[in-house]
Amino acid sequence: MSSPSAERRRVREHLTRALRSVRSAPTDALTAPQRARRRAALRALARYIAEGHYPLNRVSPSPTPVFVDEAGARCAMAALIEFTGDGELVRRVARDHNLAYVEQLRGDPTLLAWLDHNGITLAEAARIQPAYHAHTDVTWQPTVSILASATAGASTDTGAQLALAPALRVGVRRVIRGGTSNGASVYGSLALNLEYARSFVTGLGAAHHAGLVLHWEPDGNTSDVQWYLVGGPIAALDDDGAPGTAWGAQLGAGFNFRTRSVPWLFEAIAQGLGQSAGATLRAGVNVGVVW
Repeated sequence: MSSPSAERRRVREHLTRALRSVRSAPTDALTAPQRARRRAALRALARYIAEGHYPLNRVSPSPTPVFVDEAGARCAMAALIEFTGDGELVRRVARDHNLAYVEQLRGDPTLLAWLDHNGITLAEAARIQPAYHAHTDVTWQPTVSILASATAGASTDTGAQLALAPALRVGVRRVIRGGTSNGASVYGSLALNLEYARSFVTGLGAAHHAGLVLHWEPDGNTSDVQWYLVGGPIAALDDDGAPGTAWGAQLGAGFNFRTRSVPWLFEAIAQGLGQSAGATLRAGVNVGVVW
């Protein structure tokens, strides 16, 4: 997968070579009006290359054409067709065959008529059309979260419980960023954190919680709000009526505003702990900030 800047450079080089090849092709078989329209289309292609507003592949892990992307950026052929005023053809191809190669559209009479009218062959159109690589960057970065937790539940040993805890998470995050015409936006991430919480449990007093937290933001998140799932093993000291260490797991879901000036996070969480004296189940919320 290529970086946005590398992908734009690759597409520009492809289109520049294609333009040079098409310009050098003989046009003796064309009529004078066809040659004039062809020259105008190729001038438009040169302007398109210079502007560098190319579509982005955010739908396929393998290289593929993209006629019109989600932000409205046109591929070279779509831009040429639109330049001549046939926007309806662009909209129809984008709707019905957005990832198709030009060669796959050889049965489309409207497209073939456009090519003939503008003095461009199907092979030349295929030469112009690039396939776009998946437009993502993958980076690793540290991550820190400060949380306030409130959970309620019950223990088979001590009965109903309420637990309040400040907590700290420290770890590393693998961030996937997808390029857009306006810059990079976060697609998703995967983070592994060490978590420590100092819990205050009704009827028991203070307890130490430690765990590993896997934090998964699925691909498709926007650059503003990230939805995610969290989970992992936890251990607790003295979180029961009898001395000892309790072992268990926690699972949850939440969202954060990690890219804002105040990077709030909100989570719904469930915890299960067990030791020889019994089992504890609690559920509640985490509120905090994350970087």
